[in-house]
Amino acid sequence: MNANDEKKIRDTVSFYNGFSEKYDRKYAAYLHHTHDRLFDRLSDISGECILDISAGTGLLAGKILAQYIDVKLMLNDPSDGMRAVAMARFEENNSVEFSDLPAEKIDFPPESFDRVICLNSFHYYADQEKAIVNMVNVLKPNGFLHILDWNLEGWFHLPNAIISYLSHENINTRSVAETEEMLESSGLKITERRTWSYRFWKFYLIKATK
Repeated sequence: MNANDEKKIRDTVSFYNGFSEKYDRKYAAYLHHTHDRLFDRLSDISGECILDISAGTGLLAGKILAQYIDVKLMLNDPSDGMRAVAMARFEENNSVEFSDLPAEKIDFPPESFDRVICLNSFHYYADQEKAIVNMVNVLKPNGFLHILDWNLEGWFHLPNAIISYLSHENINTRSVAETEEMLESSGLKITERRTWSYRFWKFYLIKATK
């Protein structure tokens, strides 16, 4: 990675280190909406080994473990602050492990996970193509990748521009078509595609298989 991408990663991590204690409360409605949307599309994940590549404070993991007691979760997040909140949430749960690398640098063994989840985070990645390559690499054959993120289409260009201008973290929002193109170029097959609006956001949810 080049120096500029490294700086983008540091800026994003620094922001969330300082914001971690109030993140769940500040964005409660947004988080509830997006986590429910993704969770409802997971189908049966019993017995799976799952990587949440930018797990934040572990809210999605909590929803998963409340329904599936036999899954194994790897919660990855490069922000020490966000990861500390998640670790406190699951300190007595042996089904959860933690790692601390940017999505562009994950180094799990190939074909380690049945499923990879990328929720509310793809627009932060400094090198999105590299992050996708890494996610594909750690997926088992016939495994699934889920990406839920902002959708840079239509009127959302304006709020996205405002967010980018005001934000300290890196923002690189993609349209659903751009993200699908990157996924298909990596060898994945798109099996589900949904788009919708919520308040002043536009979202997409893509499910792809290896």
